Amino acid sequence: MLGATWSGNRIILDLCKTDFMDSTAIAWLIATTKQSGNSGGSIAIHSVAPGARQMLDILKIGKVIPIVANEAAARQFLTGAGPAVQAA
Repeated sequence: MLGATWSGNRIILDLCKTDFMDSTAIAWLIATTKQSGNSGGSIAIHSVAPGARQMLDILKIGKVIPIVANEAAARQFLTGAGPAVQAA
């Protein structure tokens, strides 16, 4: 879906409709973020629904994957235009 060179891109994930995340989803997010970083890309998550946000906060995923308030903040973070990461 993203193409062969996806990991070198800046990727924004909108999780506003994600109410629950199991261990498989968390593992995928971490692995994808790592692969992206190793290839010169970057990932930011935004608009996380409360149920998913609770899981991300418990696991302190915000220390590994940038979690921001909205799409504008994600774009700002990924372009290096300023600090936009929310505290986890």
